[in-house]
Amino acid sequence: MRIKLAVEIRVLVSALLAACFAFAFLYLRRGSTLASPQVWSEDGYYIVPQFLTDGWSTMLVPVQGYLISVSRLISNSALTFTPTGYPFMTTLLAWLFTAAIAVFIATAPTLLKGRIWLSLACFLIPADPETFGTPLYSFWWAGLVLLLLPFWERKDRYLLLRLGALLLCGLSSPLIVLISPLMVFRYVALKYRSDLVLLVVTLMCAVVQIWLILSNGKSNGAPEISWTTMRVVVDKFFGLFVVDVGYQLDNVLWLFGLMVIAAISCALWVIRDRWVSISLLYVLLGTVGLSVARVDIEIIHPVFAGPRYFFYPYIILTWILIQGIGQPKAPVFMKGVFLLVLLGALANALGSGWSRTHHNADWSLHVASCLHFQDYAMPVQTSGDRGSVCLKEYSADICGELMGNANVDLAELYPYTIRSDTTSLCDGSPAIPEVEANRFRVVSQDINGSNHQRSAPDGFKPLGSVVTGDADVGSITVLMSKGTNLLFNSGPAGKNQRYYVEGDGHTYAGRLPVCVEWCVLEFSSDLLPAEFTVKLSDQGKGWGEWFAIGVPESRREPIQ
Repeated sequence: MRIKLAVEIRVLVSALLAACFAFAFLYLRRGSTLASPQVWSEDGYYIVPQFLTDGWSTMLVPVQGYLISVSRLISNSALTFTPTGYPFMTTLLAWLFTAAIAVFIATAPTLLKGRIWLSLACFLIPADPETFGTPLYSFWWAGLVLLLLPFWERKDRYLLLRLGALLLCGLSSPLIVLISPLMVFRYVALKYRSDLVLLVVTLMCAVVQIWLILSNGKSNGAPEISWTTMRVVVDKFFGLFVVDVGYQLDNVLWLFGLMVIAAISCALWVIRDRWVSISLLYVLLGTVGLSVARVDIEIIHPVFAGPRYFFYPYIILTWILIQGIGQPKAPVFMKGVFLLVLLGALANALGSGWSRTHHNADWSLHVASCLHFQDYAMPVQTSGDRGSVCLKEYSADICGELMGNANVDLAELYPYTIRSDTTSLCDGSPAIPEVEANRFRVVSQDINGSNHQRSAPDGFKPLGSVVTGDADVGSITVLMSKGTNLLFNSGPAGKNQRYYVEGDGHTYAGRLPVCVEWCVLEFSSDLLPAEFTVKLSDQGKGWGEWFAIGVPESRREPIQ
């Protein structure tokens, strides 16, 4: 009785510690997701509009070629119960789900040693926290559950827990395909009835994911194996694990990569349970292979480009090292080496990729503005920079469901929508629509500059705030009518560039968008009067702070 009570207390303490660690490091590494909740990538241009159109049946609709049921479950639940608070509610649910995964890793009765440290290690990997705290990337955390299931204790119990975790996470991550062979070998070795049930479910989920990947054309096939490819794999998946990004000189990454591989090999060798060591090696090689097959390995980087592709490999590396340290009969000097590599990875994590922030894309304000347009280009976050939002057209009906009965100050609403931008539309296409030059004219200006490129689309000339450089300031006022399209271009900073719309006794004011390529602002809000003036002002003197509009070549000077 006392032993059972002690075990239960230990599990409870581990669960509490894991949850506390999860929330603490989510806050330290990407607290901005909860402080300033946003709508990210596929969440904004697939999941939200699909649910508002087709409801819960979208749980069976793949995203980027496979099911991500956990992410859709989080988003669909928020859209069902609190659509007006969608960004905050989905982010909160994502944090809770991540904490639940941390608790699962720390308390699940697996064959792995140091489970609380395995849980903590997931939050300390030396990669940008791209996958931390966002509802869309919750499916990456679901994959960690799949990686644990083959290491479950050799006992025939907790079937319902494992079955539920397998179904939810197996239909959320293509990693189910990777672990299928391990589940086959586990059943062959143990012959437990529960493992047979789990094997059948695993294979069913794997078949579904494989079929979706192949039918949606998202499989890039096996990568070409060459010496160059292997060299880059060693550099990026092992060298960058311990070496700060500022030290990529000559053969430094190659040397450190080989050292990490040597340490990992020793750790796997000293693990007494050969099932554990071989399975860990398999999932390490498998997760690296999946990343290489998915994207161009020359491009990805754990901090600057596609850090999510390092999420699983780096976690598995830390788990292997922790297993090596936890072996009671391993030589002390080897444990010291394993610890040294882990400390090197931790020091690397504390560098430039430790945390990330983002600008506020004003989702709620855009939703309220959208109600006054027939179609509206909603800004969806991609990397978190102002100039890298993706635009997705939402109808007024969709925005009405998102808005509910919330109140907003009409003066704060956007009087324009970005009808197109050649570089940032989510669905790829459109050319810049035709601008009706006869429907607007420059009525005043206190600056006679241009843009940095000194160019504009055919038939137009740039008129902007760049005379000698970004430090120039000034304003341009344009007389417009409702429905007018205005060619617009700006620098990437976009901090102190504002608009002021006046007409019929009403004023609308706000920050201008960032359009590093020429885009079109369509002033077609039903709140606008038939005629109004738009003052575009640049009061920023820093790098990347400027704007320009496209005026007809025959109408370069202001008309009095």
